[in-house]
Amino acid sequence: WTREAELQAVVVPAAALKELSWSDRQRVIEVLKSATVDGGVHLVQSIAAGRSSSTLSELESRYQGWSVSVEHVMGEAETFYARKELA
Repeated sequence: WTREAELQAVVVPAAALKELSWSDRQRVIEVLKSATVDGGVHLVQSIAAGRSSSTLSELESRYQGWSVSVEHVMGEAETFYARKELA
């Protein structure tokens, strides 16, 4: 991927974000958001149930202006979805 290429979809394992510092997570998410076309989607996979409230809150705050939802599976992982609103 290059910054010149527009993205339709971004899939990120939650573990990849967890390994980054707060400021690096912020920077990575902002770069990916800016490279995503209107109507494009971001998916953060496998957020461990019971440990995800701060992760989900952080993601939701980073995706203001996007349509966001979380798929909850009782006692299992959760998945965060965000769709970039059409301009």
